[in-house]
Amino acid sequence: MTVHATLANPLQRASFITSFLLLGTALTGCSTGNASSAPENLCGMKVDKPLYAPLFPSGKKVTETGGFTNQDAYAAQSGSRQSCYYWVDGKIAVSLYTWSADSTSGQPKASIANVAHDDDAASNFRKIDGKYDSASWNGGEGKTSGAVTGCPIPQKQGEEQYSLLIRRIDGTSKDEQVLRKLINPAMQALLDMRPCQKSN
Repeated sequence: MTVHATLANPLQRASFITSFLLLGTALTGCSTGNASSAPENLCGMKVDKPLYAPLFPSGKKVTETGGFTNQDAYAAQSGSRQSCYYWVDGKIAVSLYTWSADSTSGQPKASIANVAHDDDAASNFRKIDGKYDSASWNGGEGKTSGAVTGCPIPQKQGEEQYSLLIRRIDGTSKDEQVLRKLINPAMQALLDMRPCQKSN
């Protein structure tokens, strides 16, 4: 699922995050597997499985809805956003969201602090040491980690500002530690799917 919009202010960003969470409860499954083993990739991103497998609870069936695309048109279109959800035995367990904003459009440069601020009922914000501007926090729906970075696009002057959120619904402190280790490799995997310039 891909939609296009411009997140021009914090209220729009907050509305986007909230709407994706609500949308997740209405989606139907498109692929299934065994919940005793996590999926072989994370919403299409090539991330080492041991980094995200602990987020998946035990159960009889895991269902994935949505996913991230590697189409060049995604990165070329400012304001593109996508979501991906994993359900275990009919209950949503893990959700991921990504969106972009054009740095040449006059919008303020994104930061993970601003992204967390826009999350409903966010608390316990903690920065993460890593390659990208990243942090973890308690979101309105569960433990959350996020990252923000620039992605220079060859066919454009300037760059896209990419944001990525990973959330464990009703997660524990152990899930938070997993998310803190996962977010930077996941952001790198997302950028590997985009036509960013090699120098980034």
